Amino acid sequence: MQDNKIYLSSNLKFLRNQRGITLKEIAKLIGKTDVAVLYWENGSREPNVMDLSKLCTIYNISPADLIFKDLRFEKSNELDNLYNTYKNLLSDEDKDMIKFIIEKRIKNETKNKTN
Repeated sequence: MQDNKIYLSSNLKFLRNQRGITLKEIAKLIGKTDVAVLYWENGSREPNVMDLSKLCTIYNISPADLIFKDLRFEKSNELDNLYNTYKNLLSDEDKDMIKFIIEKRIKNETKNKTN
């Protein structure tokens, strides 16, 4: 059976920082202290089911994605979507360069995930 890596703490910190929200603001939204949220983000404790549900609602994410996906590396799909949206406006040389950059980034992210 494959062992699933837990990304909960790093995802909580990533999502909060990505949205520019402070520990105190998140704590207030879910009715906890900022210290409790800090513990969740540094991995020393985990939120209970009710708090996890509130966090998922705040961040608009499923519990499975919050726990088992490394959200820090989800940007590759965004790059692909951006490229596909604007590719008709680019020269062939620009397309080749962008494809090269995307492929290199994906390769680096894959390498970092395995380490």
